[in-house]
Amino acid sequence: MINRILVWQDLIVPQPRKCPRESYVQWQRPAPMQLWQLDIVGGVMLVDPP
Repeated sequence: MINRILVWQDLIVPQPRKCPRESYVQWQRPAPMQLWQLDIVGGVMLVDPP
């Protein structure tokens, strides 16, 4: 949104896109539960330390 306003007011020069929008990969799946993601912060201990 801010970028559009700055271009509209001629405060910045718009840059062309590096690749077309059609080439972007979307993370949507046709049905629920087909894509899982797990974010781990701080690591996970898989075994007990000696």
